[in-house]
Amino acid sequence: MAPFSFSRTMRLSYSPAPSEEVSSEKLLGPEPGEDGEALSNRDTIIAIERVKRRWKILALSSSGLVAVLLLALTWMFASSKSREVPSLYSPAEVAVEYETVVFHNNFWEDRTPYQGPPTDEVDMAWDALYKDVGVIKVDGRTARQVPNMTLPIPGEEDSYILGIEVFHQLHCLNSIRKGLYPDRYQETKDMSDNEKRLYWIHIGEFLSNGANWASHLRPFVFFPLVLILTIFAVPLEHCVDSIRQTIQCYSDINTIPWVISPRHHRPAPDAHTTHMCRRFDKIQEWAKERAFTQKEYDLRLAAQQQG
Repeated sequence: MAPFSFSRTMRLSYSPAPSEEVSSEKLLGPEPGEDGEALSNRDTIIAIERVKRRWKILALSSSGLVAVLLLALTWMFASSKSREVPSLYSPAEVAVEYETVVFHNNFWEDRTPYQGPPTDEVDMAWDALYKDVGVIKVDGRTARQVPNMTLPIPGEEDSYILGIEVFHQLHCLNSIRKGLYPDRYQETKDMSDNEKRLYWIHIGEFLSNGANWASHLRPFVFFPLVLILTIFAVPLEHCVDSIRQTIQCYSDINTIPWVISPRHHRPAPDAHTTHMCRRFDKIQEWAKERAFTQKEYDLRLAAQQQG
């Protein structure tokens, strides 16, 4: 027996590992009767299958990604819907538009046409906000959608009367303004006793008794005291509380920045705040097109009672 040779054994046992495709082809060898062209076709088929597998993987991955994106979008949409402010039905919704508005600070040169001592110009500016648009006429279908029942218009089929809150609130605020100047605004002089009683319930009894002496103090340093007594000590019952309820209901969460006051050179809140507002002129225009006066209502009621 020839002696055992380690080096010879290693030379015989070692060879590079063939690739999977080359190895299988070399081991199996060509099929009987298979020529070079057939081998080339089989390589093409293998390459096509490999590409198909890659596209399947890509399609599955893309489908998964799309599903995740759709799920995320659905969640985002649901979250945004849950943050929408619910509201009661109002026929004025169709007139609502929004705009950004910077508030006036109402001091010095930054005043508005609604401020200052009572003049014909100031009165006209206030009246233009709500006069002849506070009450509107709507059809029965609209009236049935509002939260509270409202009255039909006498003598008119399927017609109802409604008020819009913003105009009522502006009327109340103007009444408070007028209450500070009773020497100019004597709105009860032509009223009956019953009308006067209802008026003072609406406006506040303080003005009927105490405003005369208050008017004499107004030009002097006691004006702040008169203002405090008028608004806080003896509140203008209906109007003040109506505005209070509205302020609490809407609870404006806009922020008020602080700045160094150029006048006083110290920190102070900046009243020039930006708000997202409903366009008042659009709602006012909408209401004017549907305006229905108290006089018209009284005439219809009288005609119905006579008939």
